[in-house]
Amino acid sequence: MDDLSKSILDIVMNSIRAKSSIIEVIIELSKQTNQLQIKIIDNGIGMDKETIKKVLDPFYTTRTVRKVGLGLALFKQMANQANGDLKISSNLGVGTKVQVNFELNHINTPPFGDLIDMIYILLINQDIDEFIFKFINEEKKFYFSKLDLGMPYDLLVIKNIKNEVMQYLKQSIDDVKEGYK
Repeated sequence: MDDLSKSILDIVMNSIRAKSSIIEVIIELSKQTNQLQIKIIDNGIGMDKETIKKVLDPFYTTRTVRKVGLGLALFKQMANQANGDLKISSNLGVGTKVQVNFELNHINTPPFGDLIDMIYILLINQDIDEFIFKFINEEKKFYFSKLDLGMPYDLLVIKNIKNEVMQYLKQSIDDVKEGYK
């Protein structure tokens, strides 16, 4: 993964495979603490302590299609290279929280990538009942919820308003990103 949006999407897809119906992505930027923090929270099946230890091993996966599970391991490596870290907390039957921290102005902190496409992909995903996205800095906050669209989640209807949704997301995210990396 070469940017944050791809890494976030990979972790969210793990959440979907873990039977999550509600997924929240929170990105916080702080010039005061020089931190970029990403939280991905789901209500999936969760993991026991042993599985939490294993998921950061790139050669461990619960999938049957491929023999490696690089998403979390790569995300952790990206964070470590930018003086950050990755933490996982989970409870069986409750869900999982992945928190990744980066030094905001570190040369190795990856670019955001295409957050708007990432959000749209998750918005049209029929396996998620609720997707919440928060983008926050010290002065501004953007909040987006799939349920706030206030319409039936017919895929055709959502695709028909794609341009309007994408433009709204871009303007709102760019507003929060302004003045940050």
